[in-house]
Amino acid sequence: MRRFRTVSPVLLAGWLAVAVGCGKADPAKPIAVAENTPPPAAPEPVKPPDPLPPITIPSIPLPPVDPPPPPMPRPDPLPPAEPVGPGPAVAVRPPQPPMPPMPGGAEPVPPVADPADPPKKFEFPKLISGRSLEEWLEEAIRHKDPQFREAALRILPLFGPSARALIIRPLCAVIRNSSTDPSIRLAAIGIVANLGFDFRIDDNKSTPAEKEKMAKLRTASREVIGALMAVMADTRPGDSLRLACVQALATFGADAHLAVGVRGSNAGRLLQMAIDPSWPIRQATAVTLGAVGVPPEKDGKPDWTLSPYDPATDILLNILLKDKCAAVRASATQSLLMLGPPKVKTGDDYVKAVQKYLTPVNERVEPPTKNGVPVPGGKATEEDHAVLVWLWLLQLSYDSRKLDENIKKIAQQVKEPIDTGGAGKDKGAGVRLQALYCLTALGPRAAPAMPTLREALDQYDDPVIVVATLQAIASVGTKGGADALPELTKVKNGSKDEPKPAGAPKDWKPNPVLRLFAEDAIKVVMGQVKLNDLKEEPKK
Repeated sequence: MRRFRTVSPVLLAGWLAVAVGCGKADPAKPIAVAENTPPPAAPEPVKPPDPLPPITIPSIPLPPVDPPPPPMPRPDPLPPAEPVGPGPAVAVRPPQPPMPPMPGGAEPVPPVADPADPPKKFEFPKLISGRSLEEWLEEAIRHKDPQFREAALRILPLFGPSARALIIRPLCAVIRNSSTDPSIRLAAIGIVANLGFDFRIDDNKSTPAEKEKMAKLRTASREVIGALMAVMADTRPGDSLRLACVQALATFGADAHLAVGVRGSNAGRLLQMAIDPSWPIRQATAVTLGAVGVPPEKDGKPDWTLSPYDPATDILLNILLKDKCAAVRASATQSLLMLGPPKVKTGDDYVKAVQKYLTPVNERVEPPTKNGVPVPGGKATEEDHAVLVWLWLLQLSYDSRKLDENIKKIAQQVKEPIDTGGAGKDKGAGVRLQALYCLTALGPRAAPAMPTLREALDQYDDPVIVVATLQAIASVGTKGGADALPELTKVKNGSKDEPKPAGAPKDWKPNPVLRLFAEDAIKVVMGQVKLNDLKEEPKK
């Protein structure tokens, strides 16, 4: 079971801070910019709010699209070491003769041990199984047996970053070659996605050699992106190669804007992938758009003072409105949350810029209207409540007037989720879990939902719900989270207070992992440790 995880505050805290920082609004106005502020003669710049702590947006768990392939045998294993010669094995260090007795019966002083060798810096191998990088590359390209070619391809990254310059072009050739065995092309796509194209440099401190190296690396990355786009263009709908290419593009960030397309153009391959008949490909596209739709880079990092990449957000908003798969819509919603609202200088500009984002979201979450009046008995267009809770979170990130209202709606889905007809005793467990994840993403802003979170700790029959609740309480922090100390202490002392659930086996025992999570949550709400400082796995 994994620990509380967080992501960079740049990715998620920014959109909440900007959205909520707009303040409460007069309901008579379309979107409020500030509360109790007389209209100025000229628009004033919006003051940046205090940043929120890092938060996380867990994704909806889905079954794997394809079973993992069986492991491939490694070619030419090292032969067993041959004995040096007949006779007993040679000892590493021959035994020392006993020390002569000291005069007067004194004990001999043992010899001083040799100091330990200083730790050596890790170095990538020059040879693997007795072969150099060039030899393995030659086998990966020219061996007549595709099984050995694939195995050789998988060995290439083991030579380290220095091998990247030599293997990029051959890997791209393998990816582009439609006559190559598809398994080999899939292996090559997976390798280029994990080579690590890091462009983060400081222009003020980097040497000319480092800048030249980064320029070559960026050229290589664009060559890889071009190869991936070529495969997406040449393969049929639903092809597994398409899925692999879409997933690989997510590792290139803003450098993959070319794969998205430009405004008014259909050249971007991700636009076609968003309407592929295969829902796993469409879902992977929605996730990838959240990674590559970041603003243009500055010094090798996304410049979050700028708005997200418009073509990417346009595709994601279109997915929200038209895609029939709930998992795809959920991934699109979470990607929009990651990208955040538009960045502008004044509140009036924000009111205009956010309409493009807010209109499709409102269409999914608000009941239908006629002549501006809600239709009696009308329901939201979004029928899947596991997606609807994320849409409520996205809506309040764009419109601060919805903050209190939508927190109550999300908390209600924790307390009394919609019956989804799922398996098990708790028919609404999936919706409840997603609602808890949304409250976790809100962090301290979720304090009004603390009474509901305290009640949720009584769901001892589902440890997943308990852990998600502990995570949400810990994300609230000291301002409000301390109110849950009695319930947290009860979970921590589960061996004494935790009741035995109905129908449990005779050898049933309380879950010790829940107590470990509860201990960490108590430390966070008491201010003894920060949420980001918790380790990945609990101590057992």
